[in-house]
Amino acid sequence: MPLPFTARSIDPDAAAFCARSGASDRAALSAFVRGVKDLGLWESMVCWPLRSSQNAGTGTTAYSLGGLGTFNGTLTNGPTWGVDGVTLVRASSQRVNLGVGAFGNAGSEQNSVWAFYKPNSLTTPQMVVSQGNGSEAENFAIQLWTNNQEESAVTYAGRSHAAASTTWKGILVGNTATQGAGGFNGANFGTFNTSTTFARGTGQAVIGCWQPDSPSVSNFYDGIVGAVIRINATPTTQLNGNIYTLYKDTLGTGLGLP
Repeated sequence: MPLPFTARSIDPDAAAFCARSGASDRAALSAFVRGVKDLGLWESMVCWPLRSSQNAGTGTTAYSLGGLGTFNGTLTNGPTWGVDGVTLVRASSQRVNLGVGAFGNAGSEQNSVWAFYKPNSLTTPQMVVSQGNGSEAENFAIQLWTNNQEESAVTYAGRSHAAASTTWKGILVGNTATQGAGGFNGANFGTFNTSTTFARGTGQAVIGCWQPDSPSVSNFYDGIVGAVIRINATPTTQLNGNIYTLYKDTLGTGLGLP
C-alpha cells in the first residue's frame, strides 16, 4: 500500500527565522535557504528579506537571515512594510540602519552585496545601500545616477551607478583583495578603482541613504527595497547568476525582475 503524500518540511533555519521574525511566507523562505545551502554559502551569507510576508511586516525591526551572524536592522523615520518590500520616502529621510560591520569589516575580505529594488523617482543621487569606512567617506555603495550606466567613481571605492529607471532590478557590488571594487548589473561586470579595495573598518551599513559615519547623512533613496543580500565570497559572473536566479525564483517571485 503506497504511503500518503507528505509535503516537504520547511528548512529548520528558515523555520527558526519565521518564529523569530513572525514571517509567514515559510515556503519561499525555506526554498531560498535550501538554495543557499545547496550552493555551499549558508555560513557565508546574511540577508534582509524585506517583503512584509518574509519578515516582521510591522514595527521597526528588520530581522536578518543567514549563517554568517545576526545583523538585525532598524527602520528609521517611518519606512512602511508592503507586499513587495519596504518603501522608503526620500523627503522623510527614511532608511534602514544595519549597524557596524553588516557589510563586512576587514579590508582584505572578499565580499559581495546585492540589492533588489524598484525606485519610485529618478531624483539623483540616491543611495540604495552604502557603508562608511569609519570617517566621512563611503567604502562602497549602490547608487542611482542620471547617466543610465555603471561607471567608475574616483572618490569612492566600489560605487556602482545603477541604471536610472523605475523598474525592478538586482544589482551586485563586490570586492576582492586583488581585483578591487566592482559591480554587476545583470550579466555585465565592470571593474572600478582596480588599485583600491574596500577599506571597511568601523563603517556603518545602511539601506536607503549615504551614511558616512558623520552627522551629514544624505542622498536618500525613494522607492521599494525587496531584499539585500551579503555573501563573503569573490564576486563572479557565476555567483551573481546563481544568487540572482535563486532570489528571483524564491523570495522575489512576482516582483517582475528581468
